[in-house]
Formats: sequence, structure tokens, C-alpha cells
Amino acid sequence: MVVFSIFASYSKVPIMNVVLVIFILILFFYFLKWLFSFPLKEHPNRKYKDLFGLNKEECKLLNKQLPLIKEHFSLDICIEETIRFYIHVYREIPVYRRIGPGLNRQLMQYCIYLIRNKYDFRPDSMNQISTFQENFIADDIALIEELTQYIPPLTDENEEQLFTHDNQRWKRKFDKLTQAFDINQPDDFYGKVIRLASLNKRSRLMDIRNIYYKSYLFMVQHHKEISLKFYLHYLNVKSASDTFKHKQISTRNESRLFSSKEQKNKFDAICNRLQKDNKLEEALEEINVLCLPVRKKISLNISSIQEAKEKQTKVAQLLSTYLDDKIVSEISETNTIVENQQEVAGDNQKELFDLFTANTFRLNQQEVHIFAQSKGLFKDQFIESINDQFYEILDDLLIEEDGEEYILNEEYYTRVVGR
Repeated sequence: MVVFSIFASYSKVPIMNVVLVIFILILFFYFLKWLFSFPLKEHPNRKYKDLFGLNKEECKLLNKQLPLIKEHFSLDICIEETIRFYIHVYREIPVYRRIGPGLNRQLMQYCIYLIRNKYDFRPDSMNQISTFQENFIADDIALIEELTQYIPPLTDENEEQLFTHDNQRWKRKFDKLTQAFDINQPDDFYGKVIRLASLNKRSRLMDIRNIYYKSYLFMVQHHKEISLKFYLHYLNVKSASDTFKHKQISTRNESRLFSSKEQKNKFDAICNRLQKDNKLEEALEEINVLCLPVRKKISLNISSIQEAKEKQTKVAQLLSTYLDDKIVSEISETNTIVENQQEVAGDNQKELFDLFTANTFRLNQQEVHIFAQSKGLFKDQFIESINDQFYEILDDLLIEEDGEEYILNEEYYTRVVGR
């Protein structure tokens, strides 16, 4: 007020007039600030004119149609792609066939319909489509349908936004995955479900749980290992304050997923550890081990083997009685050759087994190749002959190939070769 008094004394203007002028200026300032804070409301095309390179006529079109777009979409990505597609369609239709003002709204509705279906975002039948198709010639309809290929795909960020604004979207996506499921590519289905769940990370926890639980149920009939992995993912979806009670595996599904009570108990232990330490990757690795096929236990009956050997000897003796000396001689020579070959083969096997046992029952394929070559043998045929020799007893392979290595089954070696 002191300043105002000094100013008034020099200018001979009443103080109240000065205060009034300042008050009016302040009001005018706030009015301008308020006015320019709503440029899009007054001029909605300002945001999109430069973005899409709109001309004057296109700006007028958009001015009329923008409220309709915002009735259907609140997300910027949907609004912008609808405008982009609408302008693209408008520019592609020949000038002499461009529609009049009365049908512009129907064209925009059709573009909205196509964007919704392209992005699988709250799709609907839109009754106006039949009306639209009645009012437009077939060439224009075909052109519009063809232009949908230029609608760009969504980024992961955009996908996450759409999932948060449409809580039924994950169900439609999941149904499409199950319909396209290929029994020969279960890992592909597993990867796509994991991605679907990750894109719903901004959505409700219940949605993510449902994705994994439905996946577990779906795979029970198709792939036991992946079904159990989905169940672990389902258990692992929780927050710090989460008190959700997870569904247990039903008795019916237990009989499908587990071959024994012992296997079920091991799985329960994995689940309990996961819920305590939240180490999902370790739990998934344990499922890989749990689901390995159980090797059939072999027990050799030594007395039966000895009995069969004695019978074979008696047969040979009977044959020698009825065959002439020449044939007996030829058989004897043949047996000698076979016995010598078997002795050599047995020595080669023993040396190879010694190499395996000295290297924790694993050998590099190159090492086996060098060994076989030193004996005048081919590596693959040598390994195959050993497996063939013991296959009738084991009903399985004694030596297995694992990438760049061969593995000698320690259990089989102990039971069969060791004896």
C-alpha cells in the first residue's frame, strides 16, 4: 500500500483506481491462461494436423468425426490409429467416388469396427456394418478391407494398455491359442502362454492366475510336464499381501499326471519349496528331472542263463553225433573264428568301458572316434554293436548320445557288464 500511495501521489490517481487496474490485469492474465489450456477442445485437429499431414478439407472431416472416435476409444494409440486408417481410406478412394457428408459417419464407424477387430479390443458386431455395405459400392468395400493390412501391429507397451482396459481380452487371446494348439509343438504353446501372462502384468492378479490355471487344465490331456509347469506358474502369482488360496490338483488329474504316489509326493515338495523361497526357475528345473522316464529295472537270472548255456552245449553234442567229420570240422573252424572275433570284440569293449569309468562315465565323441579308429573300427557301428548286444537284456540303450558326448549308463554297466 505504501508503493501504491507513492505512485498515487506522483500520478495524482486515486489509489483505488490503481488497485482496480491491477486486479483487472490479473484477471485478464488468468483468463488467457485458461483459454490456451484447452487448444484441443476448441481445435481438435491441431494435435493431428502435423502428425498426419492433414490438408484443410481433411481437417474439416476430422473435426466432425473426432467426437465419434472418442466415444469408442479413450487410449491414444487407438484414437491415433483410427484417424490414420480413416485418412488413409479417404485418400485412397478416387475423388469421383468420394462419399458425401451424410455417409462420412458410417465410414468412420466402419473404420472403428475394423480397428477394434484388428487389435481384438472390445470387438462387437456393429449393426451399422450391414447399412454401410448397402450404401457403398463393392469396390470401395474391397479397397477398405485390403487397406487393413497397413494397420500397424501393437507394441508390447500398447498390448499391456489394451489388456488393462479390456478385462475380457485375455480370454479371447487364450481361446485362440487353444484353438491353434499343435500337439507336435507343445513348447510353442508354452512360450505363447508365458508371453500372454507377461503382457497382463498391469492387469489384475486374478487374470494372470486364470491364464496359468486354465493352461494347466488344458495341458493335462496333452503334455504332463508342461501342465505341471503351468501349475507352478499359477502358484507363483502372488503379491506381498496376497492371501489367495490356490486350487489343489484334483484327484482325477493326479491319476493322469503322476505315475506313482512317490512322484506325487516329490511334486508336492517342489510346490512347498516354491511357496517359501519363490525360486520359480529352480522349481521348473526340478519338474524336468521329475518327469524323466523311469528306467525299467533289470534283474538277471544267472541260473537261467547257465541252464540255457548247458542246453546249447548238449545240442551241439547231438549234432556232432549225426554229422560227418567234415561238417563237424567246418563247424569247429567256424566256432573258432567266431570265438576269436568275440574275444577281440570283448577286449575292445572292455578297453572302451575302462575309458568311460576313468572319465566319470562320459566321453567326448572325438575321443571315441580316435579309440575306434585305432582298433580299425567305425565309431557309430562300434557303439551300435555294443548297444545291440545288450538291448535284449536291458530293453534300453547301454551307451547314449548326449550332444557332443557319449554317456555310459552307470546302473546298467554295474548290473550287466560288471557281472
